[in-house]
Amino acid sequence: MGTLKLSDWIAGFCQLHERAKAGGLAPAEKTQYLSARDELAGALVTAQRLTLKDGETPRQAMRVARAMPVEMELAKGWVSALTQDVSVGGLSALVSASPPVGSRLQFRLKIGRGEEPLSGALRVVSVIEQKGAARLCASFEQLTPNHRERLEFMLFDNVVAHFKR
Repeated sequence: MGTLKLSDWIAGFCQLHERAKAGGLAPAEKTQYLSARDELAGALVTAQRLTLKDGETPRQAMRVARAMPVEMELAKGWVSALTQDVSVGGLSALVSASPPVGSRLQFRLKIGRGEEPLSGALRVVSVIEQKGAARLCASFEQLTPNHRERLEFMLFDNVVAHFKR
């Protein structure tokens, strides 16, 4: 029995991903795609040396380094920033002044041209002071299933783009 080369597995995943985005998967293929997404996320979480929280799946923990426009409602009003990394569980961004840990704020995250931004609430989980700024790390609160799926597709789009280079 032959073994599947990693490059062939990745090429197959990339094809499935593109077809899934277009809504062109049969039910059995969708099951295969979601399983492959879990497998890839698990490998990336291991490579990123992340620890899963109780009940968290690799797809929820997997982080993608990506600068994306985000607006957050802080005490001084809405501010614009760029994310440093994004996951299905949350994001981090550089801001000039951060609210305290535990604060809840509204957000709008632009995930692509021509797409409606994701919006909702964030909970600040940590603040890392840096020169003249702060890295705000926050978790998403109650993302709708639609927003979660759109965000997951964007994250895997980013992973697939790296494979295609």
